[in-house]
Amino acid sequence: MDAIAGIVRRTARRLTGADGATFILREGNLCRYVDEDAIGPLWKGRSFPLDACVSGMVMQEKQSVVIPDIYADARIPVDAYRPTFVKSLVVVPIRTLDPIGAIGNYWADKRTAGEDEVELLQTLADATAAAVEGVRLQRELEQRVRDRTSALEAANRRLSARTGSHDAGENQSGAEDLKYRIGLERDQLTGILASGIAHELSQPLTAATIYTDAAMHLLRQGNVDHDLVINTVQKAAAQNQRAVEAVCRFREILKRDSPGPENADIGDIIHSAVRLLEAESRDRGYAIGMDVSEEIDRVMCDRVQIEHVIVNLLRNALEAMSEAGISRGSARIRARPGHDDTVHIIISDDGPGIDAGALENLFRPLYTTKEGGLGMSLFVSQTITQAHGGELWAENGDDGGAVFHLILPASGERSQAVERRAS
Repeated sequence: MDAIAGIVRRTARRLTGADGATFILREGNLCRYVDEDAIGPLWKGRSFPLDACVSGMVMQEKQSVVIPDIYADARIPVDAYRPTFVKSLVVVPIRTLDPIGAIGNYWADKRTAGEDEVELLQTLADATAAAVEGVRLQRELEQRVRDRTSALEAANRRLSARTGSHDAGENQSGAEDLKYRIGLERDQLTGILASGIAHELSQPLTAATIYTDAAMHLLRQGNVDHDLVINTVQKAAAQNQRAVEAVCRFREILKRDSPGPENADIGDIIHSAVRLLEAESRDRGYAIGMDVSEEIDRVMCDRVQIEHVIVNLLRNALEAMSEAGISRGSARIRARPGHDDTVHIIISDDGPGIDAGALENLFRPLYTTKEGGLGMSLFVSQTITQAHGGELWAENGDDGGAVFHLILPASGERSQAVERRAS
């Protein structure tokens, strides 16, 4: 967050040639002036009620404010401005739908900020919103891992307190094993989400930066084509909106804690898992194909855990192709009715396949064929699958590549008629 604040205060001032710039965040009913870059002191480190400052008004009204003369505008709390150099200002909200902060630019003389300047500042504010939400999301992920670990430790203490010495040792071992496995599963999910956030944000924010730099270059030219500048800024804003939507999507994934078994649509789970890996597969130059039978039944499962298993298997497929140096390939996931009231999910790829020695040890903990791998993803996936009364195994495909089979008990209730495909 300190890095974000530094970038915002410097860039905001440079974009408009202002004498000062501030980065403000909302904290409940207060505006906190986090950082500033100015020719003289402003309000860094101080907090004001939303109703008592211009930045609060901007957040509440969800729109920018341009004030050419602060001493001629009744909305300005002039006593707060008298000790400063400020004579005019512009403030824009960070995230217009539900502002989380604001960016302020200030001048030492009376000046009216132009439409182009306001557009540029709003573009910076949109990029800032995506960055701040990314930081907050990462903090939530880390907190969830800490909370889950604390809950497991408390359960382990209660279990030990209720048992005798012999049973306590056995139950202690079982509880520790459960804690170890669930902790690994949550840590791995955190890593996948963090990686997904980085992939999803990097492209739109890079594009937005390029468009913003182009707009600044146009503004510095003598004869400014205002329509071209506005069009360039709008393109940057669209890229920033992509980044904001990506953060919101990951936040929804994070909110889906493990509520226990539910009668779930396996097609929905597959679709969600594929969306989580779309950016990564695209960056690697691969496609992910989906084919879910219309005849498939629903599955009684913890959908978050099963989604995690599918993400693991698909990600392994992408990594196998990448490590083999395959420039173009695909991973495919199919879901079909299985034997004896089950659902059969098949994940295959265009990779080099699995050698015989690896096939025998593939699901053992700490076994890996990857350089730098932890050897835990398949072990955790099989543990989750078996806990659901299912099966997970691997083989080599007839036409090459690896094939993983995931069998889950069906609930007996038909899923919605879906057939989703994505690439």
